[in-house]
Amino acid sequence: MIPPLGRWFAKTRESGPAGSKWPGRLRQLDPLQWVAPADCLLCGRSVRGPVCADCSGLFQSASGKGCRRCANLLVSDHALSCPWCCRLRDLPDHLACGFYYRHEAATLYRLIKFEGYWPLMKHLLEPGMHAFFRIPFLEYDGLVPVPEPFVKKMSRFFNPSLLLADLLCARTGLDVLPVVGIRPFSRGQVGLSYAERRANARRRFFLRRAPPERLILVDDVLTTGATLEAMTAVLRAAKVRRIAWFTLLRTP
Repeated sequence: MIPPLGRWFAKTRESGPAGSKWPGRLRQLDPLQWVAPADCLLCGRSVRGPVCADCSGLFQSASGKGCRRCANLLVSDHALSCPWCCRLRDLPDHLACGFYYRHEAATLYRLIKFEGYWPLMKHLLEPGMHAFFRIPFLEYDGLVPVPEPFVKKMSRFFNPSLLLADLLCARTGLDVLPVVGIRPFSRGQVGLSYAERRANARRRFFLRRAPPERLILVDDVLTTGATLEAMTAVLRAAKVRRIAWFTLLRTP
């Protein structure tokens, strides 16, 4: 297992050859080499940056693949809907996902979420912005990140959804609006079946304050859709007219 930020902040491994003129060699050194990555976190290739271009190119885009409504990869690219999205009771007006949660994208995101490489979130979001721009975001009033319960805040340094929303705010100018709250000590969704996720999610969220009429919900990974569906139900009950979903990753 890679220690948190161990390789990212590792010093360069190269040393000067014997007999080299160090004053001249020092002038050629980039000071960032001493704090920036000396190799790609995914393939180990020597690069100037955390992820090489070849590995970034292997992120599988979820745009234009599978179901046209929800990007379900298990159905035809011509399908206008599928069993996955048809089972949702509260469908969004727009739904966009950056990449499928597999291979290189999944490996990088696990480092971000579980190994402390959270500053690299922008390196995964940047190539995924093409998916966000499929949403007519200028027609919306703000971004609503999925909130985290108190227990999760104590065990993890950051909220991935909030970090994504902050990065999107910087890129688009949309405000981050935490209008939906989560009940303290509520049970997480990991490890639950689809039916259990839906039942659990319906009890987790509540409205913190009056929301505007058009909102984009932001989450890190779209799995069953139960979390965003439950938040959508809360907002629909508060008379929100238009709701979009954006997730950085989607399970195939």
